[in-house]
Amino acid sequence: MWFRIVSLDRNLCLMLGLTQGSFDRSMATGTAFRDDTPMGRLERMHCTLASRMLERNESDPCANDFALTQNLDWELQKAAKSMPSRWWLMPNLDSVTDDPQALFLDMGRLFNQLYHYNLLIQLHLPYMLRSSAEPKYEYSRMTYVNASREVLSRFIMFRGYNRNNFCCRTVDFFALMAGITLLLAHLDSHRFSQASNLLAHQYLSDRAMIEQAQVNMKQISRVNGDTLSAQSADLLHKLLAIDSETADGSGLPVRIARQGVVSREMANAQPPLSNGQPYAPMISMHNTDSSEATVRDHSSGRFEGNASPRSMTEANYNSVDRVNGPPAQLTSRYQDTVSDTLLQNYQDPGLTAGVDDWAFQGVDMALFDSIMRGLNNGNSSETRDNGP
Repeated sequence: MWFRIVSLDRNLCLMLGLTQGSFDRSMATGTAFRDDTPMGRLERMHCTLASRMLERNESDPCANDFALTQNLDWELQKAAKSMPSRWWLMPNLDSVTDDPQALFLDMGRLFNQLYHYNLLIQLHLPYMLRSSAEPKYEYSRMTYVNASREVLSRFIMFRGYNRNNFCCRTVDFFALMAGITLLLAHLDSHRFSQASNLLAHQYLSDRAMIEQAQVNMKQISRVNGDTLSAQSADLLHKLLAIDSETADGSGLPVRIARQGVVSREMANAQPPLSNGQPYAPMISMHNTDSSEATVRDHSSGRFEGNASPRSMTEANYNSVDRVNGPPAQLTSRYQDTVSDTLLQNYQDPGLTAGVDDWAFQGVDMALFDSIMRGLNNGNSSETRDNGP
């Protein structure tokens, strides 16, 4: 029972960006571990690895973060190999509908697969914004992209199987985070020519998966009156629109408000660079209260509305930035603005808040905080760890 409580606590802490309640990692050792089922041992290894990931996230960024990330990645690979290769096939729930015991086992298998891939996403997120500028982080980029695809494909299957009898909020949040992560990866990839864009061939199929996940969320909302699914679907819809508008390299400011509200404005179209490549998309994110009606006039630099939004980050990548990575002043802005202005609004999120108030409102900010963590030590020297 203690192991299950700790495991759930760590799962929620990863989603919400909270501090873990216990540092106990004994569940992956001793008699209890040896006598458990193969899937039970995988769950115990997941629990201890989640604790180490939380410990990394709770500490100040340092030069050893990348080596630790590689070591944790190796441990996740070792945990995955503890199960037969066929175990990792996506379960076919339709084939076991009439067998309650088989359905129960396949559900457990599905949820553990989702949790494993979510751990991979959480592990490599800090290197999302750095991978495009520094080739050594390309492994992290491809890992979280592929893990996001695995999560989305299983979410689509699960929600297509039966959307009425199961209330699995964690699965819904895994899918939302995977959709956001995959879209951000493609937004970043638009800055490159087709010849150097490793995600180009998967772009349409990835969009199709995200669009189908959005449709499933809308259906859940319509059938069950689920406000959170409706908000998640709306968020993905707006991010998909942003992706469509920036696919040609045009600039696009983005405003991300509290409670997951996203608004966007098209910037003036930019001419191509001298080398024929389009300008990289400029993404400007702002955090505003949902009650504020704020519109920015980019031509004059003025804000109109009840209050000025608090700038989360502004990044205008040019041809130099694509080679050298994020500038130092951008890293400083990430640190100062996010930690001092935004995250204080998401401390101790109200898990008992009404659904109309976006309970679990820390999920979106925890995701962006994890992404920006990698920029805090962007100038540090890091060494590669090939595992034990």
